[in-house]
Amino acid sequence: MKQPDDLFNRLTAKIRRTYRELGFKQGWRFLYSSRKTLKPSTKIIFIGLNPGGGDFEEPRPSCENGNAYHFEEWPEGKPAGDSFLQKQVRLLYEGIAKATRSKPAITLMDESLAANFIPFRSKSKSKLESPEACMELSREIWTSILEHVQPKLVITMGREVTHEIAALIGKDATMTAPIKGKTGWGKITYDLRWASRNGRRTLIVGLPHLSRFRIFERPAGEAPMQPMWDAIHESMR
Repeated sequence: MKQPDDLFNRLTAKIRRTYRELGFKQGWRFLYSSRKTLKPSTKIIFIGLNPGGGDFEEPRPSCENGNAYHFEEWPEGKPAGDSFLQKQVRLLYEGIAKATRSKPAITLMDESLAANFIPFRSKSKSKLESPEACMELSREIWTSILEHVQPKLVITMGREVTHEIAALIGKDATMTAPIKGKTGWGKITYDLRWASRNGRRTLIVGLPHLSRFRIFERPAGEAPMQPMWDAIHESMR
């Protein structure tokens, strides 16, 4: 089995090399959590699409001070952890903490492996150059991660990421059909899938992208989203 630092260094080198070969100019990010979360015993993985932004930022392999969704100050003119997306992610983890009755939300965040499916920065995914090469690299990265980490819970943001991650996990696991649930935000839904492999089950929760939909602070979403919290409780037992 690969050691966490060996895998981290190998994947970081691959990202850095591909970034240079494809001629990208806006920067890249790998983990939004500490490299220590890249280990088999990590229970939660949280996956977004790709780092957003139109200007260059220095490449960042990891966040050794904790989870970027609660301690970083993002370029929206707001205090650290107070951007639209950061607040939604924190509310998600507060819900997980409540559902599992285990650790505080911030502790769960810091112990989660957090990353984007695509590591390269762009104003939007559609603005990425060499999209096929980006997807090929991203699938290789996540195949390596999912072979190493054995999570109980995988949370994805956005339909494309959910599809890609479910396909990778489903290559060597038995997968249930997705169960869709309402979020209380019009026709916007989440979905739940269970993957089983070698007697171990993983819950995949597919959410809408939380940078667009404020689903975790709406009273209208409390009742329809309860099945999701119940499934998360079951997955983390």
